[in-house]
Amino acid sequence: MKRVTIKQLHAETGRLIREAARGPFEVTDRGRPVAVVSAVRQTDHALFDQIRALRGRMVLPEGETTKDLINAGRRI
Repeated sequence: MKRVTIKQLHAETGRLIREAARGPFEVTDRGRPVAVVSAVRQTDHALFDQIRALRGRMVLPEGETTKDLINAGRRI
């Protein structure tokens, strides 16, 4: 698997993300692997569409923000 540093990823993000369509690559930080970047599979698109549809139907309680819900989840 191809490896790139965080510095390379930062400098060449656009090119590297397009390159991920041909195959995944590993991102390293000081020589240690920290992430793998890969293309979205076609089956993932359907899942993303379902998530978008659910988000469109969500209604927050009166006076509640998304940030409030996230912070509440962090306290659990």
